Amino acid sequence: MDASTLTRILQAEIQRATGCTEAASIAYATARAVQELGGPAESIEVALSPNMYKNAILVGIPGTGLRGARAAAAAGAVYPHPEHRLEILEHITAAHRAEVQTWLDGDRIQVTCLEDAEGVYARVTASGPSGKASAVIAGAHDHLAEVRRGGQVVFQDAAQTAECQLSLLQYPLRQVIQAVLDEDPETFSFLLDGVQLNRAMAEEGLRHGASRLSQGIGSIAGSGASGLSTAMFEVQRLTSAASEARMTGLDRPVMAITGSGNHGITHFLGVYALAEHLGASREQLLRALAISAAITVYIKEITGKMTAFCGCAIAPATGLAAAAVHLLGGGWEQMTLAMQTVVGTFAGLLCDGAKESCAYKVSTAAGAAVEFAHLAMQGVGIPPVNGIVGPEIEATLRSLGELNRQGMRETDRVVIRLIEQHLTGA
Repeated sequence: MDASTLTRILQAEIQRATGCTEAASIAYATARAVQELGGPAESIEVALSPNMYKNAILVGIPGTGLRGARAAAAAGAVYPHPEHRLEILEHITAAHRAEVQTWLDGDRIQVTCLEDAEGVYARVTASGPSGKASAVIAGAHDHLAEVRRGGQVVFQDAAQTAECQLSLLQYPLRQVIQAVLDEDPETFSFLLDGVQLNRAMAEEGLRHGASRLSQGIGSIAGSGASGLSTAMFEVQRLTSAASEARMTGLDRPVMAITGSGNHGITHFLGVYALAEHLGASREQLLRALAISAAITVYIKEITGKMTAFCGCAIAPATGLAAAAVHLLGGGWEQMTLAMQTVVGTFAGLLCDGAKESCAYKVSTAAGAAVEFAHLAMQGVGIPPVNGIVGPEIEATLRSLGELNRQGMRETDRVVIRLIEQHLTGA
């Protein structure tokens, strides 16, 4: 395949985001609706797809000390600057907190779940003395699809950018990986920005004690682990620190991939931590980052950006396993074995929304990906035609897509009901 096409696709799928991307998306849509209203807003209605609802309902909101979709909408209402898109929560400061709390205390924000909506979808309607205005996010977390005022469409963009419309799926996955190996590694130097940004989040989480999990992992690693165990612990320590800090609302941006900050953390920090442990060269690191990113994007094109199973344990962890094989000196056959093993192990791991437990899933899957890469180098892994694992990796990924689109719809509904029961004490 054309390496320039691969680069354009990866660049389109990688972006800065502050806070959970679902929460940031809600704040973005709210800010746009309030801006369009042109006057003070008195109430806000937020309607979300089940996946968006599930991920926003418990997550920490940067700059507020609060949690949930209502707090995210309130943040967008008090700071109506949609030009910041998914970085809007980065601009919520202590000066805004009292106003955000006033919105919540007044019970002026209503959040509902649209059971028939799919994937990434949020519709926010702001009402005030001057009327009503609404903004719709659809397809991607930062894709503003429609804006209305008084029922009239004032902006519409059904199609996303040309870069987002490009697809890796027209190529066999092996050909995509070969394009990475054939290209000048410096072509992928832009991926280092993600490493730096996400490493800064991990370090901030460790510095402020925002991640109890990473501290626990660090204490275990200090008790005598060596070799593979040391590599796994370091991957787990960094990924858990960044993820837990982000889920609790630490006010720092991360580099997301395929619309997910936790995917970005798994991908960028997992590859970086292993490369550092192995003493990999810059060239090896760049190729490994590109391999992991390409596989992550490839998988999410098949499964969809939002899934009923834990996306981090599938897409970026599978990419990390293949990248780890590359860093260990292996080739396509070992990559395939490691990827199949990740999917066959974690396909049933539930996504029950964005919150601290994501850090446990992220770090577990990232550590396992490194372990499975080492096992694959010895010829050990889940064999073909084993459960949902197909005869080749593309067949396995197609099974995942079907599992998400058809097999786990009811699972999502039950998960949302259980979360709401726990929140209300019912």
